[in-house]
Amino acid sequence: MATVLETTERPDSFVMPPWPVHRFTLAEYQNLRDAGAFVDHRVELLEGWIVPKVTQNPPHAWTVTHVGRVLTPSLSDDWLMRVQCAINTQDSEPEPGIAIVRTPEDRYLNSHPRGEDIGLLIEVADTSTSKDVRKAAIYAAEGIPAYWIVNLIDRCIEVHTRPDSAGHQYQDEQVFSSGEVVPLGLDGREIARIPVDDLLPPRDDRPSSHHAQINPSH
Repeated sequence: MATVLETTERPDSFVMPPWPVHRFTLAEYQNLRDAGAFVDHRVELLEGWIVPKVTQNPPHAWTVTHVGRVLTPSLSDDWLMRVQCAINTQDSEPEPGIAIVRTPEDRYLNSHPRGEDIGLLIEVADTSTSKDVRKAAIYAAEGIPAYWIVNLIDRCIEVHTRPDSAGHQYQDEQVFSSGEVVPLGLDGREIARIPVDDLLPPRDDRPSSHHAQINPSH
């Protein structure tokens, strides 16, 4: 059975230094970005802070590509998958591993997707889940209906649903382990059931089955 996660109180993001600091608005960050301030740096805006992005190791990069390939057949024409692309919230511009967003894709030509455009966000964690768990508060505050963490450390899928925008947290949090299936839902409907083992890197050289149980009604 899936394991229910105990919801913990939201921790403070940073220890404040003993000198004045500045948290950037989304508009300020985007102006800096468009001016080329971050050309030589991999960064993202999280809750007003400009945060470096960790370089992906091969298992992380492989998993992002692999999860996208496994989920794509379950999507109808109403949905589009974006990989390693930015989204916008009130005070953040994170770049989740995978974002499943509404079509048509031209709606994102001049602006990144926001909460009302997004059906599911997925992050991959390969060394620590602390940053990805922290992002749950950002995504919940934006009203994003579902957020998965593909946890390579514990070989499980952490599923966060039912966002409480005011409380900056998801009300339902479950862990799905090897041998279980993860329900994939969009717009409040389950459209497929994905085996956990099909989303994780294989333990040996045997290929995974990639057989999602697709709901034909979607």
